Amino acid sequence: MRYNIFDYAVLIYFMVRSLFFNIFFSKILSFSKQDTCISIILGIIISIPILLIYNKVKDNKIDSFTKNKSIFKYYKIANSLIIITTLMLATYLFWNMTNFVSVHLLYDTPKIIIIIFFVIPIIYTLFKDIEALYRGKVIMFYISILMFTLSYIFLIPNIKLDNLMPIFYNSNILISTMFYVIYIVLPFYTLLLFPKNTIKNFTIKKIITYNILFEIVIFIVSFNVISIYGVNLSLFLNIPEYHLLKKISFAETLNRIDTILSIQWLFDYFVTITFFIYYLLRGLITTFKVNYKISLIIIITIIVFITNILNYNIINILFLYILPTFIVISYFIIPLIALKKGHSPLYKVYNNEYASSNHE
Repeated sequence: MRYNIFDYAVLIYFMVRSLFFNIFFSKILSFSKQDTCISIILGIIISIPILLIYNKVKDNKIDSFTKNKSIFKYYKIANSLIIITTLMLATYLFWNMTNFVSVHLLYDTPKIIIIIFFVIPIIYTLFKDIEALYRGKVIMFYISILMFTLSYIFLIPNIKLDNLMPIFYNSNILISTMFYVIYIVLPFYTLLLFPKNTIKNFTIKKIITYNILFEIVIFIVSFNVISIYGVNLSLFLNIPEYHLLKKISFAETLNRIDTILSIQWLFDYFVTITFFIYYLLRGLITTFKVNYKISLIIIITIIVFITNILNYNIINILFLYILPTFIVISYFIIPLIALKKGHSPLYKVYNNEYASSNHE
């Protein structure tokens, strides 16, 4: 199956927003304070050369797991690291999603009910394979963009530019930019699952353009949070970007407009988590030749089990120390090695054989 380049790029939109929302934003805000927007701008700039590297690694005919299999002697170790990293990211996002819903939207509902509510559509979508996600995510994208636009247009009167000052004071832009690149940019590596010949009219210029546009969305969120609430109040609030929606009032009949508009974040989580799990499945099948449906049930069970035992202390350790290490190794160091080895005679022979067998 071939995909339209816009449909492919929309994954970046959902990925960027889901990884940014909730814990991540609070953390980089604590590091860079009023300079958070500057950190995001620097992160966007750094994302360009990283995307260019990924474009060099991205193959025309085979996915990233198959490519690793062709160029690494111990490919099972490389692919296993990538699979474990993606499993941790998917679990982290699933915990974020269920915790957000439990605390802010359905606080009287048992958490296990909330988990089941999200698990069922994820399993259903993945049983239908990735095509079901591709069909649905474009519709969710347009709904999300509409909600986002409405939200931030009605927030404009609340903006106070004085809250953005002083800049470059008592902040650590370097650390926040580093975390931004690790959590927001490097996970784009998972998009190498789709070879270039499966994407219509693929060009790296288009991908970079879409990426900049989609990352500007989270810049707007950060700008609004800091300019409306200020740094201190933003750090005090739990999920300040959600509390912003409580300030919106444009229809007297809609008492909980913040709840309605927060659906856009549930779309972000759902699409990204579902894609990450699909990515895991493809990696497991390529590397260990496992059964798709049995592996899906096992992965979902692991994510649900870990989600139930996680708490804020564990999440903080995971976020600050464990996940960054795994992400850098799996999504940056391994691709760099693959880029260097990708010109080897063994890889070229394997690629030609794969292309011939696929053609037959």
